[in-house]
This record gives sequence, C-alpha cells and structure tokens, in this order.
Amino acid sequence: ALRHMTEKKTGGLPVLADDGHLAGFISDGDIVRFMIDTDSDNLNFASMYPLWHNPKALDEQMNALDKYNVMELANRKVTSVELDDDIRGVFKALSDRRIKKVPVVKDGIMIGTVSRSDLLRQLVSQSQAARG
Repeated sequence: ALRHMTEKKTGGLPVLADDGHLAGFISDGDIVRFMIDTDSDNLNFASMYPLWHNPKALDEQMNALDKYNVMELANRKVTSVELDDDIRGVFKALSDRRIKKVPVVKDGIMIGTVSRSDLLRQLVSQSQAARG
C-alpha cells in the first residue's frame, strides 16, 4: 500500500472487498502511526524525523511494515459519500472527520474518490478571479 501511495502520489487508498464494497481505507497517517509506534489520533509527523537519520531503524520499520496485511493497519470505519450526494455533503464529510479524501459509492460499491485537492481545483476553475 505504501509503495502504491508513493507511486501514485496519494495520501490514502480505499481497500475493497472482492465484491467491490469498501472494506477499509488506509492513509499515510495510518502508516506513520505504525512507523512511530503510536495509537494517538493526534499524530505528530515530526516524530518520523529520527527515522530519517537512522537508516537501520528505518529499514527495520519498513521490514516490519511489509509483514502486515493492509487491513491490519487500515481503518475499517470508512467515511464515504454517495454518488448523488450534494457538494455540501462532500465538504461536510471531509471537514467533520478532518480527512483528505473520501470514497464515493453507488449502491454500496466504490466508484471513485474525491479529495480536498479535487474540490480546491474545482473552486479555482469556477472563480472569476482565477480566470483572469
């Protein structure tokens, strides 16, 4: 999951069951929490800094991470939005949970994701000031 996140330049991935239903969602925060060995929701990314300067410890954590199934680290209580939800519902889902990305579902099957960045790009494209 971490390799896929870095290749795709994303901070989170939905995890799907064989039938296409959402089974979970794994984020960069879930992985950072594992790497720094904390259960805290008040994640301090600066806690990763010591691994940057200790290649041996970093390799150990990466090897340990490789032994986990993605669902052992993923959040099983996934916030999602329905395809026909209005935009206010999307903003609310992202802000209420303080998350960066939310899966979009139709009839319980995931069909895509929408992120804060997606919304910001849309806002800029709609802005008269941004157009010029």
